[in-house]
Amino acid sequence: MLTNERLLEAVSKEKKHTFISTGMSNMKDIKKCVKIFKKNNCKFTLLHCVSTYPCKEENLNLSMITSLKKIFKCPVGYSGHESSVSPSIMAAMLGAEVIERHITINRSMWGTDQSASLSEEGLKNLTSIINKIPKILGNGKKFFSIDEKHMLNKFRYW
Repeated sequence: MLTNERLLEAVSKEKKHTFISTGMSNMKDIKKCVKIFKKNNCKFTLLHCVSTYPCKEENLNLSMITSLKKIFKCPVGYSGHESSVSPSIMAAMLGAEVIERHITINRSMWGTDQSASLSEEGLKNLTSIINKIPKILGNGKKFFSIDEKHMLNKFRYW
């Protein structure tokens, strides 16, 4: 729907934060869409997306997350359609502020996107890992922990 300018105008005039998937679009389409939302002073989050089901991991181009942030200076997330959770975790590591995934009760059911959807267990796994990211990444400042200091006698023998 990113190319449906009448719809974009109507939605953006509602002034409700909108999540905009960039699947099946090019940069020209995205620029037009962003221009409409900015013109109407409507908050939005772009979601990097490749709309194939399931999407091959080599086609995901997750670097677009950082490109979209740099180009549009707006919140950016990721809408994943791959079979595993690892690309969604990588997207979060790249700064995706939102992760959108399809869910299903059974991945082997009939349907276009069932194999690209997550089961309840897969969603729990993804959520658990993503929630660890800020703690694991830390603050980027070097510190010498007490646990490390306890290792001095064992490893520094000089």
